[in-house]
Amino acid sequence: MSDVLRIGFAVEGSTDLVMLESAVAAILPGYELETVRLQPEVSDSFIALAGTTGLGWPGVYRWCREAVEKGGGSMSGGPVFESFDAVVLQLDADVAAATYEQGHIDDETGDLPCEEECPPAEATTNALRIVLLRWLGEATEPKKLAICMPSKSLEAWILAGFYPSDPIVKSGALECRAKPERLLSGKPLNGRLVSGKHKDFDMYRNRAAEFAQKWALVEKKCAHAKRFAVELRTAVKGGGQ
Repeated sequence: MSDVLRIGFAVEGSTDLVMLESAVAAILPGYELETVRLQPEVSDSFIALAGTTGLGWPGVYRWCREAVEKGGGSMSGGPVFESFDAVVLQLDADVAAATYEQGHIDDETGDLPCEEECPPAEATTNALRIVLLRWLGEATEPKKLAICMPSKSLEAWILAGFYPSDPIVKSGALECRAKPERLLSGKPLNGRLVSGKHKDFDMYRNRAAEFAQKWALVEKKCAHAKRFAVELRTAVKGGGQ
């Protein structure tokens, strides 16, 4: 067993990336992690660039379709898994309410939107997983893939970890709360991650290590965080670790 794990990240944006890198370190303690940013492309100064695929969920969609093209019809048929012990692929569950037209994507399948009534949150995330697998050209989840699908967004996990006394977190309804980033915008100025509609990348980066420390609490409050942790460990095992 190697003590070094090489993990690829295909995510919606740079704030997601820094938090998920810390979460992965918390999920896989005892390993040295080598992380590679697959999507979106970012500069050394961590300022997000559109690259060839773009940002947000449309960027993830385009990255998936490029991977399928390189794989001759499926992600697993291409080279993306060859250099990694696991690949983390993030898609927030609020994407289930979107349309391809909103993402400026020409896709006539009609499988978006696919949002279901919440609760239960998994009704929507399970439907969106089927959509994501189609983007990847897969019938089932590849062994080295760990799907990260927060409900409704990664900010729900952040809220659970940093502000466990928040009424929405305590209510148990957090994973059905739309736009949890709005709740973050009302938190104390010292350490505030979101102001209005603006995510403070520097603050996300500064608090990423704290997020890792809070990960056990995140899993306790958010079932989809626990699901991601299980999938990641399974993916690493599938990679031969």
